Amino acid sequence: MEKLTWLIGSWQTPDGLMQQEIQLLNDSTLSIHSIFRNENRDETVLMQWAGKQLRFGEDRIIAWIGRKSIRMESLKSEVASLTWTRRDNTSWYMIVHHADRPASQILLERVPKLGLINP
Repeated sequence: MEKLTWLIGSWQTPDGLMQQEIQLLNDSTLSIHSIFRNENRDETVLMQWAGKQLRFGEDRIIAWIGRKSIRMESLKSEVASLTWTRRDNTSWYMIVHHADRPASQILLERVPKLGLINP
């Protein structure tokens, strides 16, 4: 989890349609709370160890973690794999690897605390 501390904080897309608050819960768990305003939906996903695998929710495993990127491989064909790539200290890209079309890239920028997660 030490390589992922750059993710901790509040983030949103430039248009504000997606917001995320990422929090370190303990030495082995990150909580990612997301709001998707265009879909009127929110969700919380945990990134945590399950046996010998680091998992991202129920549908993805962590394939690798680098200094600036993390790759999440899908366990289900209908769920896209993801790559999160750090751009700088104030922004990162979520790259969604679709099975049926080219990958899409979403910019997330650091914002003041959103208060999406209760302490």
